[in-house]
Amino acid sequence: MRAFEGGQAFIGRFVGSYDKTGAAYSAVVEEALRRELRITGVTAEFYVKSVPHTPNPDEYETDIAFFLEEPEEGH
Repeated sequence: MRAFEGGQAFIGRFVGSYDKTGAAYSAVVEEALRRELRITGVTAEFYVKSVPHTPNPDEYETDIAFFLEEPEEGH
């Protein structure tokens, strides 16, 4: 997990070309739910390693973030 100005997020890193990120989104959601995290459905992508770093799309690295609901008061 990481904290952003807008709150906390659960992040998974995907390695591969951008046209294959759909399955990675599902995997991140499944892991978040397995950990009983409450995701909001708001997402963001962070391109860690991309075109400027490598010409090979199979080496791209993308962090996929799902933002989490704020904990309720008293919890």
